[in-house]
Amino acid sequence: MSASTDTLDVQALARLHVDLGCDTRALRRFVDDFVALWPTRKARLVAAVDAHDTDEVTVVLLSIGSTSTMAGAAALAESCDELLREAENLSGTKLVRLAATGDMCCRELRGYVEERYAAAS
Repeated sequence: MSASTDTLDVQALARLHVDLGCDTRALRRFVDDFVALWPTRKARLVAAVDAHDTDEVTVVLLSIGSTSTMAGAAALAESCDELLREAENLSGTKLVRLAATGDMCCRELRGYVEERYAAAS
């Protein structure tokens, strides 16, 4: 990972910023939406695991993983990749760790974007 932290990939955020035409408001909106949607995604994963719906677990993990990669939430994306290999046997302990990783990524991502991209908002 090309990040300054173990949690974020700041290069991915920089690439997203460029992909968005260097529109800082769009980047901040993307990150705000990512953070705002995290509780819903987390709940959807828990519901799929509780229902023993392996297909839905896989879809949710792929969704969280891909958006995490785009947003620079590297630790969350890596956790999703690891859990995809165990989609049929996810435990509550693993979900708790994923939730904690996601919460941490959201906090750090929002803080980084507010600090790094604040001047152009």
